[in-house]
Amino acid sequence: MLKIFGINIRSGSAEDVLKLIDLVISKKTQVQIATVNNEILIESRKNKEFKTALTKSHCIADSTGVVLAVFFKYFKKIERIPGVDLFYKICERAQEKNYKIFLFGGGRGIAHVAKSKLEDRYPGIKIVGIIDGDEISPEKTNLVHLTKINKSEAQIIAVALGAPKQELWIRNNMTKIKANVFIGLGGTLDFVSLNVQRAPLFIRRLGLEWLFRLIKQPNRFFRIIKAVIVFPFFVLFDSTR
Repeated sequence: MLKIFGINIRSGSAEDVLKLIDLVISKKTQVQIATVNNEILIESRKNKEFKTALTKSHCIADSTGVVLAVFFKYFKKIERIPGVDLFYKICERAQEKNYKIFLFGGGRGIAHVAKSKLEDRYPGIKIVGIIDGDEISPEKTNLVHLTKINKSEAQIIAVALGAPKQELWIRNNMTKIKANVFIGLGGTLDFVSLNVQRAPLFIRRLGLEWLFRLIKQPNRFFRIIKAVIVFPFFVLFDSTR
């Protein structure tokens, strides 16, 4: 097992994740998928409830930093699977297999725009429901929300509340929901809706998407410092296996 701070990071490809989704839906079981980056792993060190949620999730490496941390500790190369890229692949699979998707979260009005963009990109895709992030209190169970999700008969719930809120919401509510796949997507709906510009492909391939976001959003400075300076320091002294 490839553990960083006690969290098991999966070494498979995006296609492996899609096959897992197919299996879970066909078996009518449930899985929580977490797209893990440097900040998320740092938060897991001090937030026990969050760490528990991650240890019970299928965690994939969302950032170059996590990929490098795994290589540093285990001399093993794993694939980086950015959450937004994975979500597009999930939507493509949903279009192909008629899976039903529910969008839960995002900033005010973002999920509505994302739904429209996805329906344009994947004709016939079944986005069967939306609950705007402004209506959600991640710390509380809202029976109206749960009823709406269950009535939609969604199989995949895309939860965009940001970490750790989204992972904790999933862990606290998934047993009350009939859906099969729960995935925390952070700011993915911002990219899908084009509310936030994504870095050009060549920058993403260089692993410098964090720098592009810092230039575009200077208010992320302290978050970036934590991700690119504090995280490697913690990895250096991480003894978990």
